Amino acid sequence: MNHLPEPVDAVRWAVAGASAHAAVRRVAVISTESDAGTTTVDITFDTNPWSTWRSRGCSPSGVRSEEVVRFDFPQDYPAAPPVPSLRPDFNRDLPHFQPILRAGRPVPCIYDGDLGELVHADGFLGMVVQTANWLRRAADDSLMDPEQGWEPVRRDSLQDWLVADPDDLRRAVDPGGGVQFRPFRYLLRRKAAGDAVYGRVGRSVIDIVGQETLDLLVEPKMSGSVMIGPGRSVAMLLWAGTDRSGVPLQCDEYLPETVSNAADLVERAGMYGCAEPLKQGVLGLRRFVGRNGHLAAFPVAVIMLVRRPLRVIGTDSQIEICPYVGSLALAIAGTDDERIAVRPAIHLEGMSREVLARMSTKEEILERPPWVLVGAGSVGSKIALHLARVGAGPSVVVDNDTLLPHNMARHALHPAGPDTPLLGWKAESVGAVLSSLDQRARPVCADVREVLESDTDEYGLLSETPWAIVNSTASFAVRDALTRHRGPARVIETALFASGRIGVLTVEGPGRNPRTADLMAEFDCLREYDRRLRNLFEGGDGGLSRQEIGQGCGSMTMAMSDGRVSLFTAGMAEYIRQRQRDGLPDGVGELWVGDLDDNGMGVRWESVCVLPVEVVGIEVSGTPWSVRVHERARTKIEEEVGRWADVETGGIVVGRWFEGSRTFNVVDVLPAPEGSRRAPDAFELGASGGRNVIMEYSQRPGQCLDVLGTWHSHLVGREPSETDRRTAERLAGELRRPTLSLITAPGGFAVWVADVQMPDLEVGG
Repeated sequence: MNHLPEPVDAVRWAVAGASAHAAVRRVAVISTESDAGTTTVDITFDTNPWSTWRSRGCSPSGVRSEEVVRFDFPQDYPAAPPVPSLRPDFNRDLPHFQPILRAGRPVPCIYDGDLGELVHADGFLGMVVQTANWLRRAADDSLMDPEQGWEPVRRDSLQDWLVADPDDLRRAVDPGGGVQFRPFRYLLRRKAAGDAVYGRVGRSVIDIVGQETLDLLVEPKMSGSVMIGPGRSVAMLLWAGTDRSGVPLQCDEYLPETVSNAADLVERAGMYGCAEPLKQGVLGLRRFVGRNGHLAAFPVAVIMLVRRPLRVIGTDSQIEICPYVGSLALAIAGTDDERIAVRPAIHLEGMSREVLARMSTKEEILERPPWVLVGAGSVGSKIALHLARVGAGPSVVVDNDTLLPHNMARHALHPAGPDTPLLGWKAESVGAVLSSLDQRARPVCADVREVLESDTDEYGLLSETPWAIVNSTASFAVRDALTRHRGPARVIETALFASGRIGVLTVEGPGRNPRTADLMAEFDCLREYDRRLRNLFEGGDGGLSRQEIGQGCGSMTMAMSDGRVSLFTAGMAEYIRQRQRDGLPDGVGELWVGDLDDNGMGVRWESVCVLPVEVVGIEVSGTPWSVRVHERARTKIEEEVGRWADVETGGIVVGRWFEGSRTFNVVDVLPAPEGSRRAPDAFELGASGGRNVIMEYSQRPGQCLDVLGTWHSHLVGREPSETDRRTAERLAGELRRPTLSLITAPGGFAVWVADVQMPDLEVGG
């Protein structure tokens, strides 16, 4: 070693650390290229000192008791990792080999991941540990665990790749063996190191004998500095038949990828039981191309579907997919010509819901529950795309607006270019993207109110009960329509407020009680008690402002960044997926409030469980009204009645009044004002004190709940007294809208509504 130049510091430190490992017997620096900055190190490993075969010097799998592993350190180590390689005659008929040789030496796959990341995380010693483990398992012939299944041939480092649906390919296999042709679209990338083909194998089966050559073959038009162009050709699927006794042929020998030419391909086909199908396939290609020698350079995909004795790891099938890229020269010049290049290729699964789900979670892939997205704007589109990328996008998208240029500030989609004025209907545009993610979503380009009120279900929205309806419109009118909708599907509502500083997500309870309007009324009440929320909402519009989107044209919206919308919608989508997995909440509704942190980089979510409301119905002038008493209000009323058990008592009720559905949401109560009188047979609300309380409450900045009327208790009977009626009518006149009189009695709640009288109006000329 003394005659060699000293290796760079990083390599010297790596070698010093490796020598300390228990399995390392010797370390030798065999070359150091000062000019190139590369170093080659041989490390001798003790592969299994306790094995019974140690005295023989070699395991049954061909691994010696001591193995020398070469590590080639690159110039930029440790930015790039060294490459390990084994002696040239090492037995490659074992799993976990890379499909490449390094100077004739096999390269083991010692780590299921990026070696560069391993070195950065654990140093070179991490590679030494992985190499020692790999050698020990290779010596014991335990690199493949039969309990896990058959380890597919490693293809990580290959340059060509083919995209195809694996289940579709495997369905082609039958016991008789055969060959099948498929359309093959590809990109050809021409590089100094050689061509690379990136292709997609179609699902349709083609009869190449009955096809015109030019219909299937399109020469790529090369362009750009990297010389890349699209083309069309054919793919050939091959699979083995049966032996003489009728048993399907299978290959139980692990073979690393060493195919480099046509002769190698023929040899490999024989090992896989595909020799005859390959022969027939090449004859078919020959009849197809005839004597057109100029077609010889066209790429051809060859996919051998190999039966294995075990289920292939990661699948439920014993069929391993082994793809290659050759050329039509296979048919023109013959398959025994070693000059015809054939390259092993990587198989990639096509775009599918299962692939998306597998990449997103380690859990079992869930079924895609049918759910409806109402509103495909900035919030809705992002929720849809977040969930689609885990394989759980909506099945129906409802929106009656079109995408306009200003929508691109926050929408999940984007135009094809700056000159694209419109992207079409929002529902159709989102549906098209979902379809490209292997999840069909039916677009409904209509007002959801019309859809819900349609007696004929002409839109087909309600013909099948969805798992849930997600409302992302932030529209009071849509919320009211969904609240009045009598269908069983529970509504999940999402909205942003206060210029994107507050996010709200609500989930209806079982039997749709509490309903979506009940839950938003609870949020309004929460704003009364939370000082931060109250301050954020001062001004009363939650951050809405008119934004100019053209000359003389504006849009009422909240100005906020796309990133801020994404912060909230990501959490909303995660919650919805969790509920798809675990089920919607039992017994209660849920109200989630997200609060943007002070640095604007995160959101803190807190939840409130909302109990079912008590519903009391009444008819006013022949029209049904309903009063929905929330748990908070009910509890305060019961406590007040308990304190005044011998007399009638009462106070003021606050909440929300919905004109369209003629509904009072009694969310909270205020104590009886000064001047109120309690007696065994009557409760009178203090007139002047009550007026002061109501005016003060209604005129506070950021006020979000309304004074609805009064409540009081009866010791006997449930009918309103004349005093009750007069009080309600007086309040209706002062508030200029219908007013509630809520009565609690031993038999439960009763209600009476005082309607507002039409004022005298002057008739204009």
